[in-house]
Amino acid sequence: LQDKSQWEKEDIYPEHLLNSEGKVVKKDVFMPFSAGWRICAGETPAKMELFLFFTSLLQRFTFHPHLGVSISDLDLSASIGITVPP
Repeated sequence: LQDKSQWEKEDIYPEHLLNSEGKVVKKDVFMPFSAGWRICAGETPAKMELFLFFTSLLQRFTFHPHLGVSISDLDLSASIGITVPP
C-alpha cells in the first residue's frame, strides 16, 4: 500500500481493492501477510485452536439429531477430500 507507483491515487483509500461493482479484487502487489506457505501467520494456531475446541465438545457432550429426525435419515458416510497446496 505504500508503493505509490502501483496505485491510481497516492493516498490510501478503501477503493484501492474494489472493482467498479464493489467486489474485492486481489492485486498482485498487495500482500498483507506475506506469500507462499506463510501467507497467514495465524492460520496454523487457529486450526489447532479449532481442533481443541471441537474435540473438547465431543468429549463433554453427547450429540443427537434434532427432534423428528432419525439417525437413519442422516448421511454419516465418510468422503474423501483433496486439498491442493498452492
